[in-house]
Amino acid sequence: MSIELEQVLEHFKKEQKKLKADDEDGRIKKLSELFEPIAKHLLCCGCFEVYSGNKLIRRIFPYTVEFYYHEEEGIVKDPIVYHKNKPDYFKPGTINAHQSGIDITFENNDDDAKYRASALIRAFRVKEGDDINTKYSDVDRRSTYLYDYLLTNIPMPITIEWVSLDTGINVEPIKGYRVNVHKYDSKQEKTKELDRKPWAFSLGVFPNKYKLG
Repeated sequence: MSIELEQVLEHFKKEQKKLKADDEDGRIKKLSELFEPIAKHLLCCGCFEVYSGNKLIRRIFPYTVEFYYHEEEGIVKDPIVYHKNKPDYFKPGTINAHQSGIDITFENNDDDAKYRASALIRAFRVKEGDDINTKYSDVDRRSTYLYDYLLTNIPMPITIEWVSLDTGINVEPIKGYRVNVHKYDSKQEKTKELDRKPWAFSLGVFPNKYKLG
């Protein structure tokens, strides 16, 4: 994890503890504001670098990120979060692979704020080789295909790291809703109604179904 990403995640941790809203809707809105600087860093200020030994194979640039956040002892619940109600907590900046794709996590187990939080790379672009001036690939919106770019057909040993760099992208990410995330009822069973937490950010427009408003 780069120093810059570490600082962004540490800022979220500090600001999360200052949240005054004690109702769920208020906290969800405030959390969206706190996620925005993380989203901008991930979308505009860095990338994954994939190495085979000392050779840089490719760079992967997030294009859309979705945030997932679950308070273990608070009022904001996000049932779709995979790594919840577990004795261990991921270290901030940990790369977590699961059935929906790849997360960058920033969980916290302090006594006054126990939460699970992560950013899912929902869509991404790729630059093959070690030349930063190589053109981007088309945007790939298949989040699980990120596994292939990170791990498949690459000679061992493989190293994956997040690096901060000047991407030349200086725009405000567009905010939307998370893709295919549904609400859950009081019995923690999934409903047909789509979840409307404004916790997704992208460099491009969202499909109508997931636009804000």
